[in-house]
Amino acid sequence: MRQVISNLAVRLSLLVLTLLLLPAGRMAAAVFVRLPYEMVNGKMIINATVDGLRGRFVFDTGAPFYITQTWADSLKHATIGSQGIIDAAGNEFSVSKTTVNELLLGDSTTVAFRNIKANVIPKGNIVERLGVDGIVGSDILTGYILRIDSRQHSIIITDDLSRLHVSLRAKMAMETNGQNIPFVTVNLGGGLIETAMFDSGDACLVSPGFDLVSEMGTDNQAVSIQGYGRGSNGIGMGGASSVTDRVRLLLKDFRMGTAKFRNVSTVSIGGSGTRLGTALLDYGVVTIDFQHPAFYFEAFSSQPVDLYKPAWNLDITYGQGYPVVSGVWADSKEGLDGMPAIGDRIAAVNGVALKPVSLEEALRGNLLHIKDKEATLTLAKPSGETYAFHLIRK
Repeated sequence: MRQVISNLAVRLSLLVLTLLLLPAGRMAAAVFVRLPYEMVNGKMIINATVDGLRGRFVFDTGAPFYITQTWADSLKHATIGSQGIIDAAGNEFSVSKTTVNELLLGDSTTVAFRNIKANVIPKGNIVERLGVDGIVGSDILTGYILRIDSRQHSIIITDDLSRLHVSLRAKMAMETNGQNIPFVTVNLGGGLIETAMFDSGDACLVSPGFDLVSEMGTDNQAVSIQGYGRGSNGIGMGGASSVTDRVRLLLKDFRMGTAKFRNVSTVSIGGSGTRLGTALLDYGVVTIDFQHPAFYFEAFSSQPVDLYKPAWNLDITYGQGYPVVSGVWADSKEGLDGMPAIGDRIAAVNGVALKPVSLEEALRGNLLHIKDKEATLTLAKPSGETYAFHLIRK
C-alpha cells in the first residue's frame, strides 16, 4: 500500500511539473479552436475578446500583437514603455506598449492568452481607420499549429498536429524569428531558392525582394523581367513607403508544397526579403506548425495553375481625398522618363470627373473601376495644371 501511494505521489508530482512547464497562455487540455474570418480588401478580419471587450482584429502573421490607443483607453490600460517598429512599408517609428490580462480567440470554444504584452497603435492611424481594434500577430502563437482554409473561411488553432491530417508531401522547411514570424524556404523557379516571410497581412501571392532580382542576372530561364517601374511599395502602419525602383516579374514555374503555379505575374518589393501573402489561400490550405517549425501548403488542385494576367502601366493609391499615382511602369528603364510624377492626382477617367473619396472607402475597395483594357486619365499636378495620360493594361 505504501508503494502504491508513493507511485501515485510521483505521478501527481509529474503532473504538476507538466502543468508548470506549459508556456504562458497555454491551456492544460488539448486545444482545438475554429476561428472564422472574413476577407476585407486582402486583410483577414477576426473577432477577439480583450479583457472582456469584444472587437474586430486583423489576423497578421507578419506582425506582433497590437491594440489601438482607443481600445487601450476604453480598457483603462496604462502604458509600460515603448518599442521601435519597422512596418511592412519599411517605415521606422516608435509605439507605446501595454499589458493585456486576457485575449480570447474563438466563439463557442476559445483559446486564452494571458498576461501578454501588446503594442499600442496611435489614434487616427490607418489601421484604426480600417474599422478594426488591433492586430492579432504571430508572437502570441508560439507552440501552436494554425490551419487556414479559405473554403471554410476559418483558422484552426490547435496544439495537436495529428488532428489536422496534413499531407507530408506538402511539408516545407520553416524557421521563425524573435517575434515568431514564419519564414518558408521556397523555390521561385530555375533553382532560385529563397527564404520568404508568410505574411497574412499582405494580399500578394509571392513578391520577391528587389535585391534578389538585381542579383539574379538575365540568364535565369524560369524567372523573367517583364517591366521596370518606380514608385511606392505600398502603405504600412507608418504611412506610404518611399519611392524606389521596382521590377515586374514572371515566375514561369513556381512551386509551393503540392501546388504548381505557371506564369505568376508579380512585382518586386523593396530590400532583400521575399514575401508570401493571402492570395495563396485561393489555391490551397496553409498549415503553420510553430511547435516543430514546418510549413504545409496543400493545393486544392493537382493540376498546374496558370496565373498570368496583364498589368496596368500605372499604380494607384489614395491621397488627400482622391486617387493619386503611386507607381509608373514601362518596358525599359529609359521608358520611365516622361511618365507621370508620383503623387499626381487623378481628376477624371474618360472625361468623367472623380468625386472625393474617404480613406475608409479607399481601403475597402478599388479606387478606379475600369473594365476595359485602356482609358484616358486626366491628371493634375500639385500646381493645378492638368494633362492627359493613356492608361493601358497589357
